[in-house]
Amino acid sequence: MYDSNFVGKAIQDLLDAYLIREKSNALFVVNPLMVSISQSGKGHLILDLRHVHKQPVAVLRENSDFKEFTDASDGAAGGFVANSDYTMHNQRLQHEVIKSSTWRELKAVELSIESFKHLLSNSSVSFFADNQNVVGIIQKGSKVPELHTLALSIFNICVSFNISLYPQ
Repeated sequence: MYDSNFVGKAIQDLLDAYLIREKSNALFVVNPLMVSISQSGKGHLILDLRHVHKQPVAVLRENSDFKEFTDASDGAAGGFVANSDYTMHNQRLQHEVIKSSTWRELKAVELSIESFKHLLSNSSVSFFADNQNVVGIIQKGSKVPELHTLALSIFNICVSFNISLYPQ
């Protein structure tokens, strides 16, 4: 069981970090707030927002500050920022070569965002990947732990450097 103050503290932490904002009028609630407890007993606050935006969102942001592209193969990953001299290339380690193509593509996105984070800081970025699974994982996360960990890493880099990422 988790501490009864966990949810309140987690929400206050999000408010203090300006990641969420309190509304004075009641909103329609689609999905309840959930708490997940890991095997170590640590609580995690989960808010499922999949049904909040019922209208389709524009697929391509024409007004992005940057357009970034990545691709991955069994042995390497690469990325670049359009209309710039910024490129990234990475050779796979032996244990990465046997990972799934989705993992390799998602890792390429993480490496690319990490490589360009100072350039992309405080900007909006349209991000192009040739794997639609990667786009969905970046937007919603994954039930596969190692893919979700990569998605969280990408999210954390974007939050830390104020990068608004729009996967295409």
